[in-house]
Amino acid sequence: MTRRNALSRLQKNLLARRDTLKKKLASELAYLHDSEAADSSGDSADLAFEADGDEISSPVAELNDRELRHIERALAHWNSARWRQSRGV
Repeated sequence: MTRRNALSRLQKNLLARRDTLKKKLASELAYLHDSEAADSSGDSADLAFEADGDEISSPVAELNDRELRHIERALAHWNSARWRQSRGV
């Protein structure tokens, strides 16, 4: 595999991962928003279970957001004319 092919595959993988992370984040944010807006008329066990779910979902969403920012930064660097010229791509 040539260097150009390897870089092209890397870019495609990053784009696919970016799209997946965007969908996950949208879903996680919708879940957190829905759980905050839900009627909290359940008993204390229900409320505790929901709170635990929110505590788990929030750090996962933060990790996904961080990874998404790294990927978007890498893609922006990839698309910069200076980087392509320096690599002969």
